[in-house]
Amino acid sequence: MISKQLKYLLSVHSISVVKLSKETGLNAKTIYNYLDGRSPRNFSHIKMLCDYFKVSSDYLLFGQNSLHIQKEKIGFPLGNFKVFLQPIDK
Repeated sequence: MISKQLKYLLSVHSISVVKLSKETGLNAKTIYNYLDGRSPRNFSHIKMLCDYFKVSSDYLLFGQNSLHIQKEKIGFPLGNFKVFLQPIDK
């Protein structure tokens, strides 16, 4: 399913494989392999793609539309911690 979702995301965002490769650090050949239907073997690649497109791994791997967009998180330091605020659906 990653092939279909990745093709869709590239199209919607008008991004080439070369640009995606440069901006994520993923090898272009790896991205082409995913587009050809090969399954990712490295979770860090999935995370990079999800972070780049701001989608969940469920959406990227399985096409789960209900989990499509990750909400933006706001982070700020608080003492020795970093606190994150995330909007919730009502």
